Amino acid sequence: MDIVIIGGGPAGLQAALQCRKCWPQRSVTLIEAEGELGYCRPMLPQFMAGQVKEEKLFYSKPGEDPLLKVLTGVRVQSLDRKTQSLHLENQERIRYERLILAPGGRPIIPRLEGADSLEGIFAVRNLPEAKKVHDWLTKDQRVIVLGGGLVGVKTAVYLKVSGFQVSIVEKEDHLLPLALTAPPARIVQDHLRRMGIKLFLGQTLQSTEGEKRILKSVKLDGKWVPCDTLLVAVGSVPNVAFLDGS
Repeated sequence: MDIVIIGGGPAGLQAALQCRKCWPQRSVTLIEAEGELGYCRPMLPQFMAGQVKEEKLFYSKPGEDPLLKVLTGVRVQSLDRKTQSLHLENQERIRYERLILAPGGRPIIPRLEGADSLEGIFAVRNLPEAKKVHDWLTKDQRVIVLGGGLVGVKTAVYLKVSGFQVSIVEKEDHLLPLALTAPPARIVQDHLRRMGIKLFLGQTLQSTEGEKRILKSVKLDGKWVPCDTLLVAVGSVPNVAFLDGS
């Protein structure tokens, strides 16, 4: 095996295509944990809101190439640097000469009391989760987006434009805290309020409750707020658990 790439997101896919272009005599194996690759993550909120079809999410798919092997729906379990090999969850072992790591991140899911047993709670991160949200949402539902960063704000806006009842919960005292200070953030906040999006700023989500295993409300700093769908968009951390011990 010549070149192995872990991760089929934009970085991993581009690396695979570029390696094949630069070294046409070398084989490339691309490993992606999801069942799909080559889709645009920033468009997922539009897809969840029903504004674009699933097929419109895809910007690139590898063509026929006998020296480019794509493995989807399989995770890397561990990396052995001494033998230059990867161990996959399906018990397969893959050797490499050169290894490129582009595994992306995994969503941060905060611990919420009562959330484990309820339906209607999703992470805003990848296409499989976006499909679940798309199939779950109905126009009469009250949606709360947990996280007022770029992903959370975009998700809330697209859902509101599509006719949903939307609120944003952000633990800081203003939206987009990693991008803006409070004064310019107020311009964004005023605009969202004019759109009809409710903002809960400087607050944290403490627990959830439901009825017949379906989410019905969330607790924000001691106050219960009706909620049929909770979308978690509080960020991500590097997806590097498989590197432990390597």
